Amino acid sequence: MRNTAERIAGSIDRVIAAIGRAATWCCLYAVLAEFAVVVMRYALGLGSIRLQESVLFVHAALFMFAAAWTLHGR
Repeated sequence: MRNTAERIAGSIDRVIAAIGRAATWCCLYAVLAEFAVVVMRYALGLGSIRLQESVLFVHAALFMFAAAWTLHGR
């Protein structure tokens, strides 16, 4: 019984670690995409609504992933 519980706990830890890695990649993408939006808008005079909305959705995903990572408590 104890071995099964340890396996389940290990699986949960691996999933939460993967969520933490996804949060770091979301953060990097949000910064780079927002930088691209600013450069396109002010330096090139172009705009991309799709890129702006992707930043919005990645920001939302980042909050959800970071909340799960924070609640993990390590």
